[in-house]
Amino acid sequence: GLLGLFAVSEYFRSWTSFYSGRGMSFWTFVVMRLSGYYVTAVNNGALLIEQVPTIGLPFFTLNFLIRAPGAGAIWRDLYPNMPQLSEPGFPVESVLKVGANYEFNNPDGYLVPVLDFGVVGALVFWLVAGLMCGFVYRSFCRKQPLGLFVYPLLFVGVIEMPRVLYWGQGRVALPLILMGLLAYYCVRWRRGLDSDR
Repeated sequence: GLLGLFAVSEYFRSWTSFYSGRGMSFWTFVVMRLSGYYVTAVNNGALLIEQVPTIGLPFFTLNFLIRAPGAGAIWRDLYPNMPQLSEPGFPVESVLKVGANYEFNNPDGYLVPVLDFGVVGALVFWLVAGLMCGFVYRSFCRKQPLGLFVYPLLFVGVIEMPRVLYWGQGRVALPLILMGLLAYYCVRWRRGLDSDR
């Protein structure tokens, strides 16, 4: 299923506009492209750790906080040397242009916490993330609202980990927060019903 959906999206996204005239079959292109996203991401993460100094901010791990509307100015005031994704001189962009395949520019999900916090901080990050995933998974197995609402999003993040740290991106962080709040209100509502009986 993944290969089929990916093939449909890539057909319109890049096959018809650029790759169809390159002398390879469509299905070879699809398999190489899909595997390339994952294989090169781990390499990119290792390359970035080797060449980019530790940022000291949750730039990759909680990127939604840095890129939230209006937050950029606040972060720039607090940390004037903070890298900017939109600037051409951003170390990630320059490192990937020089030392990797810039077309496959995912920075990896496993290793980017090292860029944000250093090795010890990354180990603490993964310990906390693992404990939280385990807690939410147990809640899911017990059919509790937190697990039922939040675990599917966490699971997609675990699957995507070789390619990107999905949880810290705005397109996932906001739904995680909203699903957590929805679970909280479901529990409060259920307790209110139980106390009325």
